Amino acid sequence: MSQEDPVCCGSGCTNCVLDVKPSKHVLPRDAVNVFDRTYKQFICESITKATENVFRFRFRCLPAISNDQERLIIPPGCHLMLRTHKTSCQAPEKWENPLEHPLSLWRMKNPAQLPKQIASKPKEKYDKSEDDLYLSRPYTPIGCDPARGTFDVLIKLEPDGLMTNYLLTLSTGSLTEWKGVYGDFLWTRNQCRNVVAFVQGVAIAPIYSTLRAILDDEEDETRLTLCACFRDLASVAVRVLPPTQGCNAIALRNGYATTNQSTIAG
Repeated sequence: MSQEDPVCCGSGCTNCVLDVKPSKHVLPRDAVNVFDRTYKQFICESITKATENVFRFRFRCLPAISNDQERLIIPPGCHLMLRTHKTSCQAPEKWENPLEHPLSLWRMKNPAQLPKQIASKPKEKYDKSEDDLYLSRPYTPIGCDPARGTFDVLIKLEPDGLMTNYLLTLSTGSLTEWKGVYGDFLWTRNQCRNVVAFVQGVAIAPIYSTLRAILDDEEDETRLTLCACFRDLASVAVRVLPPTQGCNAIALRNGYATTNQSTIAG
């Protein structure tokens, strides 16, 4: 773990996701990123159902961005860390308006199971001086709005998962803690003539954000092909690609095919 980020997240990761090298990303001139690798408060702005077990969460930074220099910058393919106190990892037994809450409907279809009889093997922590107070997980945003200070993540809920139990407590207006940005993937405009990507399930997030950034760049003429694997049409996590000049997105039964029309025409 680097001296720049010495605090252990408490999850006991075999390969610590916080063991990062100095970032290679360059911020725009006179811009200050909201994310500075310390935990920041974000309010849950919306929760929508994407598939049977995958939900799309939108979070907005607090306080709201109030000047031209401060921006929410999340480079394509990079991930953030969500943390919560371990005492918060108890799913609510009931909701005030259960029929209006998408997560309560999921819990009704996926009731809590009995505790596992076989305990998992203890995981060694990198920082043994840090108490096991927090639970954290990495998530890759599929999009962000730098001006409004919002970002969206796709999260697959797992019955009796510790982070799932915490997510079940969230609703519009709930406060959360996020930290970032992590990941050193860099894309240079037109560095490749063709890019072919293969993804499955919620792992589409880093690829989706990268291809979306390429398609949003009018000067990037890279030809893109995305092969996404899903169980069926109802399991497609991202159903509609945003309209982009020169881009044609087609929803298929086994995934998506995206092409850059300007490249084909050339």
